[in-house]
Amino acid sequence: MYDIEMDGQYLESIGLIENRLNMLKVEMKDKELRFEETMDIDLYEEIERYKRRISVLYEIYLDLKKVRLEAKNYYNKEWYRSEKYTVNSRKSRFNFAPVRSMVEEYVIYKLEGKEEDEE
Repeated sequence: MYDIEMDGQYLESIGLIENRLNMLKVEMKDKELRFEETMDIDLYEEIERYKRRISVLYEIYLDLKKVRLEAKNYYNKEWYRSEKYTVNSRKSRFNFAPVRSMVEEYVIYKLEGKEEDEE
């Protein structure tokens, strides 16, 4: 039931982003080597811009891979659907007991009217 054409488009997009990431990493390494030689502040700022671009692009890359996996297994009943990438009425796989924050604890403490022990 999975659309092979759509999978090909996902794989093509993933490949394009992966290639761009590799190019940016190579360019950044080149800038880092030149920075070590010259200690030019402009190169340092450019390196920082490369790091930010790589970071953002890497997040997009990971998201795209996860969306492709969700789409590929969408009709598989055994597949656990991510709540981040699908509209899912199923409960989360992990059920944690609710944890009260310190603020909630303090408000409950004050509402119950408990006073601090005085020595």
